[in-house]
Amino acid sequence: MGRLILAIALCVTLAGCPRWFVKADPVPAQCDAMCYVDDKTDEDSACASRAKWEGDPNDPAAIDALIYGTVPALRKETWTCGVRLKACQQCLERLKKAGVVQ
Repeated sequence: MGRLILAIALCVTLAGCPRWFVKADPVPAQCDAMCYVDDKTDEDSACASRAKWEGDPNDPAAIDALIYGTVPALRKETWTCGVRLKACQQCLERLKKAGVVQ
């Protein structure tokens, strides 16, 4: 009888303790708040474009405003969006490694 109990205890130990025996501590996500913003609906998103060009295509001054104003602003927004997207991806990868998300 003692050997049977010992064998059962050994099997339970080798198979891993049931989840109700061990409770893991919560893993801090530490993700930026922008990771949770839906770009399609929220103007506060990091990737929602705010650079607008409203000009007459026949006006040379409007074309200059497009080339020297709007295009650099779009480039800066695209770079910022890429940096924040990479940070969100890294955060999700950390959570996957910790087993918090699948």
